[in-house]
Amino acid sequence: ALAIHHHQRLCLAQDEAVRDGLTRLYNHAFFRRSLKLAYDLWQRYQRPFAVIMLDLDSFKGTNDRFGHLTGDAVLAAVGRQIADTTRTVDVPARYGGDEFAVILTDTAYTGAITLAGRLGRAIGALGLPGVDPVGVSIGVTVVGPSDRHGIDVLQRADMALLQAKAQGKNRICGKPIGDMSPPGHQAGSREQPTQVWPECPAALDQAEPAKTVSPPSLAASWLP
Repeated sequence: ALAIHHHQRLCLAQDEAVRDGLTRLYNHAFFRRSLKLAYDLWQRYQRPFAVIMLDLDSFKGTNDRFGHLTGDAVLAAVGRQIADTTRTVDVPARYGGDEFAVILTDTAYTGAITLAGRLGRAIGALGLPGVDPVGVSIGVTVVGPSDRHGIDVLQRADMALLQAKAQGKNRICGKPIGDMSPPGHQAGSREQPTQVWPECPAALDQAEPAKTVSPPSLAASWLP
């Protein structure tokens, strides 16, 4: 019995070491290690993976209006929604502040876009008493032949996130494989960032109707 108790405490300590204390998602350090592992598996076995970056819109305003305790409650609720929406084989993490990241294992572009839409709907549907609806900007990308390190995939997802912010927030943008241009850069047609508006009231202002783009055409634009 003592040995079992010791083993349980050891497992708990190991789990705590890789978790974010507030959201209970994985922490930044574990995410980066997992990203390296995902890239190694891609190189060795060609197992695809996708990276999603999420950033809460106007979160500083939430802290300023309602206080940091309310802000913490929002982050914790978002963390639960991300954990509930992703699979056990994925790596959802709090990347820092109000920014989150997810590694989707064995996932191609269309699957990543589908999951990003689910995340947008889940986060937008949060109903916290007395708090404005939570908007979220999302960047999506997948690993490709031109990537030399896992960090290349992460940087491209971050560029897509910045593109979503620059084009009005509360939306999803995808960045083509190999495109590392900054937001607003006018590149060739194959390098243009793909904007994706999910059919989701929570992901768009109601002043304009949601645009939809068929996943097959988007997938084709990501081919190297």
